[in-house]
Amino acid sequence: MAAAGRPCGSAELNPAIGNPCGQKIEEKILHTTSESKKTIAFVSSADTAKENFFFIFEVQDSGLKKPPEPGKTGKSSMKRPLFQPRAAARLLLAAGLVFLIATSAAATTLFVKPSAEVPLRRGQGKDYKIVAVLQDGTPVQLLETVEPWARVRLESGKEGWILKRYLSSEPPLREQLARLRKEKDALAEKCRQTGQRLQDLTGANAQTEKELTACLIERDRARAALQALQKDTADVVQTKKNLADARLRLKQLQSRLAAVQAENSSLKKNSRLKWFLSGGGVLLLGWLIGLVTGRSRKRRSSLL
Repeated sequence: MAAAGRPCGSAELNPAIGNPCGQKIEEKILHTTSESKKTIAFVSSADTAKENFFFIFEVQDSGLKKPPEPGKTGKSSMKRPLFQPRAAARLLLAAGLVFLIATSAAATTLFVKPSAEVPLRRGQGKDYKIVAVLQDGTPVQLLETVEPWARVRLESGKEGWILKRYLSSEPPLREQLARLRKEKDALAEKCRQTGQRLQDLTGANAQTEKELTACLIERDRARAALQALQKDTADVVQTKKNLADARLRLKQLQSRLAAVQAENSSLKKNSRLKWFLSGGGVLLLGWLIGLVTGRSRKRRSSLL
């Protein structure tokens, strides 16, 4: 008997890997072909409700001869089992290892592409029973892939197989449209707030420019005053010298004024004396003239 196995959606199984977890494996015969091939599924009972992970093996009967009847010559009077114990143990160990790897991987969320109806089947084939009919945009979790099929889990927990071409990582168009509408409304509100903010800033900018112009005028005035002060400060030495000269000139003028005043006072005294003497002289002269005139009259009177 020849046995060849592969885990669904993974690399080829190496039966010699073993089962480090020691998980209990349940054997299920899915179907038997005309070529004496049996498709057998080994389903792990560790957490089948959560992951429902299984392997598919094709076992081909090598055409064993019918065992001899009791009493006849033969190496064994018992029927040879379908699987050798050692080979079965290797398969169980490999199934447990791959099951451990599969349960550690996170499921990917996909969406059903736009279509009329997409059936969800129990197995990989159109002959399997339909367990659900999926509508456009139904979210599912991708558990594994076996081209062209994919095993998925619905939000209700129901699992099944669906053709992979009906799955897409893009959300449905109605959800995208709703999201875009929300984004548009948010952008419109943001644009309105930005326009209002721009208007406020424009008014504030005009007021700021007005205040800036006034500040520039005041600055020019202060600068001119500073330049004048700096110029005056530069002439301080000359100003001090001029002040000293002016004070000296003032003293000289004051001295001259005192001399002139003294001279004027002396002249006034001399002038009064002169006029006094002149007046006295005039009186004396008049008296003398009167005296001479009187004597002359007396002489004339005596002669007559």
